[in-house]
Amino acid sequence: MAILVCVDGTSDAGSPRRKAITVNTTIRNRAAGLGIATIIGFAGVAVTDGTALASPGTQTAAGDTAATAASAAQSTGHPSAAADYADELVRAWGTGSDIDVGERAAKSVVDALDDHGDAHVTQWDRVAADADSSWTRVVYTNRVTAEMMTVTVANKTAADDEEQAVRSVEFDD
Repeated sequence: MAILVCVDGTSDAGSPRRKAITVNTTIRNRAAGLGIATIIGFAGVAVTDGTALASPGTQTAAGDTAATAASAAQSTGHPSAAADYADELVRAWGTGSDIDVGERAAKSVVDALDDHGDAHVTQWDRVAADADSSWTRVVYTNRVTAEMMTVTVANKTAADDEEQAVRSVEFDD
């Protein structure tokens, strides 16, 4: 739909002596829609309360890692203690802390991480976490290689913050 507005302010665009300016309302409608979508997007980020990243992002002045992510992780159930425990393992692996990795993971997991290698080790993002009464499976994707990694955590061990709650790890190309 177009609206014709004459230069002299009247609505008589039929006169050949008057110039008409066409203002397309579609442009205004699309701009308004884009603005609403932007606001909804920002509100969604605020509701998800940040990120679910396991890899370190930038270093703060205090030396803590601040993580950033393009999207929030998906989760069913409430495996937060076990998922956080898995995130700590992945961060320790990314920083090369063999002691912390050994404290968080069973020997078979430590061996599997060593066998996998350190290429792009800081690029893992948590994308999902799901739990039953005993176990939580936490899924990560590598931003560089698009490889998937699934970490299985014993819920009670993680909730009690005991050592070696991570019981298995699987890599999928």
